[in-house]
Amino acid sequence: MTINKNEDFRSRFNSDWAGKLIVAVDEVLLDKKEDSERIKNLSTSNHYKLEGKGVDKAEIEFFGKFILCSNNEENFIKIDDLEIRYWVIKVNPFTQENPDLLKQMRNEISAFTYYLTHREVKAPRTTRMWFSKELIYTKALDVLIKGNRSTIEKEIEEFIIEQFHTLELDELYYTTKDLHDQLNLANIRVGKSYVSKIITENFKLEPKNSSYNFYSLDLSTMNQDKWGVYTESRKGRFYTFKRSQFIKNC
Repeated sequence: MTINKNEDFRSRFNSDWAGKLIVAVDEVLLDKKEDSERIKNLSTSNHYKLEGKGVDKAEIEFFGKFILCSNNEENFIKIDDLEIRYWVIKVNPFTQENPDLLKQMRNEISAFTYYLTHREVKAPRTTRMWFSKELIYTKALDVLIKGNRSTIEKEIEEFIIEQFHTLELDELYYTTKDLHDQLNLANIRVGKSYVSKIITENFKLEPKNSSYNFYSLDLSTMNQDKWGVYTESRKGRFYTFKRSQFIKNC
């Protein structure tokens, strides 16, 4: 095993860690796309190019496993919601410090080795990373995935959630133009093409070309105890936003 820093992992010289079984990165912040792509490539690769200073590259068998440690729970590495290469866990801090922890762990090595040698593998291999997406899902993974979303995507989701609460509806219907106009009214500046990209790629919604009901607050009732809902029949390529998708346990 070896413990690296971020700059060690990003360096093209890798002779100090390329042959290790476990490659750990402490206080990791690999927030660039190329960092994530490199991790993804190495996690499924059987060979790697070993390179040291003043030495020609050499192809070696690669069997390394990565442990990434960070106090930044939301975006220490780029990851999307379809990724199956990461098992993310939140380690709670000790309630009381144990100054002899390292010594006690060393004393457990022989017993731990025996356990690993004789244990039964209970999870069948279902993917190239062995585990299915459902088996490695954790709340910490969900926090990381959501933390990687763009600010605009978070703003759009928050706007839609607010509309569900305000209009008290279970479904909302918007074309790209409708949603773009509504976001502008809410002082959220974003291009229509980016709105369309978020709807289709991130929210996984497909448009339907037909008539639909457009809902908004009825401004004529603003001085009353309860605001009304203005409804207008429109036609176009609209998306259906469901409350259950954006508001959990509703």
